[in-house]
Amino acid sequence: VASPCLDRVQVTTKTVPLTLRYALYIHRDAVPAERIAAALATWQTMPNYQIAKGTKPHHKWELRTLSPPQ
Repeated sequence: VASPCLDRVQVTTKTVPLTLRYALYIHRDAVPAERIAAALATWQTMPNYQIAKGTKPHHKWELRTLSPPQ
């Protein structure tokens, strides 16, 4: 289950926002472990994104690209 509050309480504030990062790997048949490891390694190098209030007219929200994970 993708639950950030499964084992402890998550407190968020303006200075400590909630950060979540998920990967979903969909496949039809059995997949070799090496292929899954390669997909995970690729995903871990992809940038993080942030949903923020929109800055353009008629855009309530926007997706901002952040730096890649460390």
